[in-house]
Amino acid sequence: MTLADELDSLGKRMDAMSDRLIRLRERCVVLNDELWYWAQYRAKELGKGSVSEYLFDLIREDKKKMK
Repeated sequence: MTLADELDSLGKRMDAMSDRLIRLRERCVVLNDELWYWAQYRAKELGKGSVSEYLFDLIREDKKKMK
């Protein structure tokens, strides 16, 4: 294996680790099934890529209002 191959492999492994870390940071605990189903519905209606994306958009908007 050449040095270029090793560096490429290392870069791919780091990207995969980064993706896992991002997913871990986005983990939410659902305390209310009804609200979770509502969030799923709204995320789909608004064309969000995931429920997490929708929830974090709500958090960002709330944070803007606090300033």
